[in-house]
Amino acid sequence: MEVIKRHYEKLILLGVLLLFILAMIFVLSTINQSKEISDADLKIPAMHGDYEKADANSDRFKADVQIKSTRPDWQSSGVRDAALFANHFSDLVIFPGVARCPLCMQMIPTYYFSGARCPECDKTLPAPERPRNRRFEKTDSDKDGDGIPDVWEAKFKLDEKIEGHAMLDPDGDGFSTIYEFQNNTNPLVPRSHPPLWQRLKFTTVHLIKLPVRFKALTAVGEDKANWDIQLELDNRTLIKALNDTVKVLGRRYRIVDVERNVANSADQIDESKLYLVEEISGENPEKITMQIGRETFSSDQRAVLEDVSDPNFKQELRPGDVFAIGDRRTTGEERYRLVSFDAEKKIVVLENLDKDAVEKTVTVGADSVIPEEFRVQSETAAPEVSASQQK
Repeated sequence: MEVIKRHYEKLILLGVLLLFILAMIFVLSTINQSKEISDADLKIPAMHGDYEKADANSDRFKADVQIKSTRPDWQSSGVRDAALFANHFSDLVIFPGVARCPLCMQMIPTYYFSGARCPECDKTLPAPERPRNRRFEKTDSDKDGDGIPDVWEAKFKLDEKIEGHAMLDPDGDGFSTIYEFQNNTNPLVPRSHPPLWQRLKFTTVHLIKLPVRFKALTAVGEDKANWDIQLELDNRTLIKALNDTVKVLGRRYRIVDVERNVANSADQIDESKLYLVEEISGENPEKITMQIGRETFSSDQRAVLEDVSDPNFKQELRPGDVFAIGDRRTTGEERYRLVSFDAEKKIVVLENLDKDAVEKTVTVGADSVIPEEFRVQSETAAPEVSASQQK
């Protein structure tokens, strides 16, 4: 033990030296082994495909052979509508329409030009020009090929009075001459026309923006009855409390509840809400939820109806609302009541309020009953019509 105490440092160094020698031996052994590895040992073995080789020239890859073997019910390629697509030999060459947005100069589908917004710049697009006259074949009974028989034109002397009258609206009732021919009405008498609802189309469903805003909430204590509610109505500031009433667009609403909600963050975002209920004696009162600092919208959906013949006509209606279309002095006025609408199917059901109407209930879709190619393409002054022609 005494020897170990006196020479322990040397013993430690001896042990380290032995470990070093062993390490060097291991390194030399590894180097020698690596020299024994050849390029062949490192080469990755070739993989064999697990598929069968196929002959590209076999009947399996010949379309004509496969078509004959399957015997499908192929129909001959042709033109669906020779009057519209006389130069087309197959529907496959009719490409979807695109046009350049005049606002952002991007190419977009022509679908967006029907009163929608550009999907690129989100700006309202201008209304498209009306299509050209539909082309008809000239026949012995229709020598000018405008789709109206010569006998019917001669009855009203249309060729003598109005050049290119087929797509015009001589009497200003919103229907083209060719459409009035199809409905057997007088194209020169404003009060002789198809039902005016046929000019309508259902464009969209949206909520009405209300001129009231929830501006601030002063919540003192736990009793909501003591809280001050600040509203902005028609640029006027109102201080209200729970159970008070507010008159908006001719309707009276009662404040039934208020919620204080301030986010626990450094910004202290106020997301308080106010709840109003319409004061009416009937069923289904309108309920409105207002969020502080944000615009307020009616909870009731409105169906939007437009007139393809009158760009200034636009009605936003709830079920039960009554509206009129036409002019009392010229075309006559027709009144309808909105019965219901379906936003998914894009249809509106109207009730004709004329007691003598043949169709009491009519359905308006996303486009008017009048086909696009038969709508009025330009306006013209109504010619003077004699008393005999008005009969």
